[in-house]
Amino acid sequence: MDIDQPHPASGTDPLASGPPPEIRAGSTQPSPNNAVDPTDEDLLQRFCSAADGQAYEVLVRRYEQELFSYLRRYLGSAEMAEDVFQATFLQVYLKRERFEQGRRFRPWLYTIATNQAIDAQRRNRRHRMVSLDQKTSDDEVGGLMEIVSADGPTAIEHLRDGLLRGRAGLCRGS
Repeated sequence: MDIDQPHPASGTDPLASGPPPEIRAGSTQPSPNNAVDPTDEDLLQRFCSAADGQAYEVLVRRYEQELFSYLRRYLGSAEMAEDVFQATFLQVYLKRERFEQGRRFRPWLYTIATNQAIDAQRRNRRHRMVSLDQKTSDDEVGGLMEIVSADGPTAIEHLRDGLLRGRAGLCRGS
């Protein structure tokens, strides 16, 4: 097949079409076919009024890389960023009716994302886990031993006293 000939299936020159148009956040730039891409606000309105799932998907795709990168930098963890990204768009879905007309979508989205990230950090601090398989330094072990030894004797003494009282009661009863 000659490169200058149109592709038989499409009837157009395959090299002239170029890459697909780039999707940008808040884009109102004309796409190559001279149509105007809908704004984020228009997409959210279409999703709210007509339950247009495609409009919601376009919003997610528009912000996927940008918002994920922001969350990864903010949280310092790609895994947490993935979870928060999903939680953010779940909140967009659940709170879509609360979006105020005339406001911009992007700041609203980033407010939701930041609040979700803060909540995730709080949960992570509350439920911080330490691997028992991970090697620890002597300083960490020493600090742990101080905590255990500070509470240890009183807890052990209480247990021992309780056992002795129970044993004494059993011995008297026989």
